[in-house]
Amino acid sequence: MKTADLYITATEARNNFFNLLARVKRSPYPINITVKGIPEAVVMSKEEYDGWMATIETLSDTELVRSE
Repeated sequence: MKTADLYITATEARNNFFNLLARVKRSPYPINITVKGIPEAVVMSKEEYDGWMATIETLSDTELVRSE
């Protein structure tokens, strides 16, 4: 996947919202939504989000981290 494929304008995201959801669901990479060329938000699959949240939860558990 090219780096350019990881960015979409807010207008494109709005106009192609369901295609954006399908794209994010099948891609292992999050998509950056830009406003005037500046990344302002990230859209990722629910599976990817859940993985990040589990990682954050694990790393936030000081007792668990210390035991490793």
